[in-house]
Parts: sequence; structure tokens; C-alpha cells
Amino acid sequence: PATYKTKAIAALEKSRRETGIDLNLELMLGRLYLQTKEFDRAIASLRRVVEAQPGYSEAAMLLAAGFEGAGQPGEAIRTLDAMLQESPEFFRGHLRLAELYERERRFTEAAEAYAHAQAANARADLGGRQAASLINAGRPAEARDLLRSALARKSAPDAGLLYLLAQSHRLLTEFDEAGAAAQKLKAAFPNDIRAYYLEAQLLQDRGRTKDAIAAFEDLMKRAPQDGSLVLDYANLLEK
Repeated sequence: PATYKTKAIAALEKSRRETGIDLNLELMLGRLYLQTKEFDRAIASLRRVVEAQPGYSEAAMLLAAGFEGAGQPGEAIRTLDAMLQESPEFFRGHLRLAELYERERRFTEAAEAYAHAQAANARADLGGRQAASLINAGRPAEARDLLRSALARKSAPDAGLLYLLAQSHRLLTEFDEAGAAAQKLKAAFPNDIRAYYLEAQLLQDRGRTKDAIAAFEDLMKRAPQDGSLVLDYANLLEK
């Protein structure tokens, strides 16, 4: 079985015509090339399919995966963007585009793509991911408002949304509101380390340095495997 993909590729390559292009054949080859990590060959086959049928969403998704594998995220983004011009309601395309933007740290575009994905599929729960992108893009007020609406629609507390809401309040220097969100998180999820992290951050924000140092020391005992806490603690000591 380990040789089947290679044999399939060899058979399909022999099936190519001397003139004309068989799109189904190129699509099958493209899938197999992706599976065997022959990304340049995958791109060549899948590009033929996409150029012939620009509205074929699945082929564009595969082509974008080929560009990702080949280390060309910009081309992957351009491929998905062009496909979404043809198929604006394709949920998975918007979602993959948002993830690529996030990976490239293009957070404003990521937030917009998440919004388009949410509009394409009302049942999807993307509020937290969109809010995180907005926070990373330096737009905490928009994130705060989005998170408030998302939490209002929930029948039960959501740990991730509460954490992001508290962080958006912190960035807006709304420390009382941030503290209230942190307390809701702690009450609903007492074992969630993020609630204690928020408390430590808020102590630092309010200038209670000694209390913040003690809080971070306690945090490091609670989560000894989390190196980011050590870094935050070191930065606090340095200040």
C-alpha cells in the first residue's frame, strides 16, 4: 500500500493526452501530488484546472494548499481571494483565507474574512476568532462590542469569550469592566488559569506592583510548563 500513490501518479501521468487538457485527470493528479508533498507539480496541475474553471471552489482550495506547502502564502491568499470573487458565499474559502491572514499577521484582513465567513454561515461560531483578530489589529473597542453581543447570545458562560472581553477592556483602560469579566470567568471556570492571569495583569495595570509580582509567582506554580508566564514575570521585575 505504501507504493500505491506513486503508482497511481505514474499511471495518471501516462494517461495525459498529447493535445488538450483533461481537467478531471489534472485534478486527480493535483490531489495525489499534494499527498506526496510534490507541491510544485501539484500547483502546475491544479492551476490548469482553476484557470479553466475559475468558479470551481474545491480546485482553488487545493491550489491554495499547494502554494502553502510550497512556502508561498501570498499566492495562496491571492488564489482564495480570486475564487471568492466568483463564489462569495463559499464559507470554507472565507474561513481558510482568514486563517492564512492570521498566520501572516495581517489581522485587519483576518477580522474581515472571519466576518465574511460568519455571514456565509450563520450557524458558525466565529465571534471569538474575529474578536481576537480585532484585538491583534489594535481595534479593541470593536472587539469589545462584538464580544458583548456574542456573550449575550450564549445560554451559558463561554470561557474564551470572557477572557477576550476582559482583555479588550484592559486595552481600553476600562479596568473595572475588565475585572468584572475576569471574575465571571473565575466563577464559571475556577480551574481556568486565564482568570488568574487576568487578575495578575490588572494588578500590574493599577500600579500594584508587589501584589502583581506575588500573583505571577503564584501563576508560575499553577502552570510551571507555561514559559510565557515566566517572561511576563521577568518583564515585571525589570520594570
